[in-house]
Amino acid sequence: MKKLIKLVAVVLCVVMICSVCGCTSKEQKTADGVTKLKYVIKLNSQKDLLTVEAAVNDYIRDKIGAEIEFVRVDSGSYNQKLKTMLASNEQFDLMYDAIAHGYVEHARNGALMPLDELIHQYAPETYALVPEALWEAAKVDGQIYGTMNYQIIGRKHGFVYDKALVEKYNFDAENAKTLEDIEPYLAAIKANEGPEWIPFGALNQGFWTTMLTQTGFDPIVSTTTPGMVRIDDPTNTVFNQFESKEFEDYCRTMSDFYKKGYIKKDAATITNAVDVLQMGKTGMIYNNIKPGGQTAASTRMGGKEVMQVVTADAFANTDFAAATLTVIGKNCKDPVKAMKFIELCNTDKYLYNLLCFGIEGKHYNKVGENRVELILDSGYNPNSAWMWGCQFNAYLLPDQDDNVWEETKALNESARVSNLMGFCFDNTNVKSEIAQCSAVVAEYMPALGTGAVNWETKLAEFRAKLKTAGVDSIIAEQSKQIKEWMSK
Repeated sequence: MKKLIKLVAVVLCVVMICSVCGCTSKEQKTADGVTKLKYVIKLNSQKDLLTVEAAVNDYIRDKIGAEIEFVRVDSGSYNQKLKTMLASNEQFDLMYDAIAHGYVEHARNGALMPLDELIHQYAPETYALVPEALWEAAKVDGQIYGTMNYQIIGRKHGFVYDKALVEKYNFDAENAKTLEDIEPYLAAIKANEGPEWIPFGALNQGFWTTMLTQTGFDPIVSTTTPGMVRIDDPTNTVFNQFESKEFEDYCRTMSDFYKKGYIKKDAATITNAVDVLQMGKTGMIYNNIKPGGQTAASTRMGGKEVMQVVTADAFANTDFAAATLTVIGKNCKDPVKAMKFIELCNTDKYLYNLLCFGIEGKHYNKVGENRVELILDSGYNPNSAWMWGCQFNAYLLPDQDDNVWEETKALNESARVSNLMGFCFDNTNVKSEIAQCSAVVAEYMPALGTGAVNWETKLAEFRAKLKTAGVDSIIAEQSKQIKEWMSK
């Protein structure tokens, strides 16, 4: 009996100590008991970020019993910051993530919380926004670790022309679907428009990675990593795209264009491609073509009126669908409140636009029921609607069509879905080979992609170096994992 009394006394002491020290909860709360959620975002400096943060918290505090504390990281250093933060087990509650930022690796390394149950219980409307098939892109080894910030997922690509030149030379742009088809237009510009004109704006690395859908290729890891399958191949047979006839034909054509003066002489070394194109002396480019994208394409081409011609049907793969995600950290203080915040970002129009555009009258003015104009130098213009939630809740800007979001949703729903949607390659066994091959690709693609070299000699060198770097091991590992994934 005495032992039992002593045991009870010890337990009571432990409970009292934990109560004083806060051991019973890992939540950090404000004075009024509201949970503070740390939210890591990819955003360049905004003078009024704290002002917007305060407005967000005033709005959500009573709705979900939580406040947000933004942790801003510059775009240029985001990948490195995430790597450092996760390696040191730094605490965070919410974070912007993406395939390109290492989402799959973050999930597999245990840095993120699996969200399947949380989504269905606390964010059902967010789940319902996205077509069921596309949620496969957010799964890693069968579980969802990130909610999709729903935006344009189906991608169409094609040629973007200077419309005045198309009309001037009476070029049949609508029926030009291949690189070979556009040569008469490029030749006319070269012969008649003066030496300052660039007939074909293939700068830096050319258009090979942008033209993959048109070529019929679906990347497994990335557009520059060896290993792809053909979009129309139900067996998902893996091949090295740099050994393909399609890549060889591309290199041959670009080299021919370069020799004929259709491509800028220093194209392979240009890093400021946007600045060059905005000079307004480029005849055409190959680009992503999206609903309401006419104005953006015009801006890219120096303000010229443009003509866009789709050359590849809409396609959706894992990279496109998981291009922008919101994740919850494994050491999140309150996962339920974090998920409730995600639900608000995707379903509450006021909150979403507060995050996107700031405070009405201070950072933007409404010029219609659903249209706004930004106030110049207002202190808040993040230009990152893709980061906060469902973009279809966004107010329209002056250069956007009234029906842009309806058209975008229709595009997503009609896009052909990749046979590999949801497949996540585990690079553990070939990590060094991928790094070595990536270095080889970075070395050779600028020159091959813009046609700035003897393509036959350089292509042979490129392929040989990829072999030495271990490309065959990458292809074999990809084949093995895809076969295992398909058999489940």
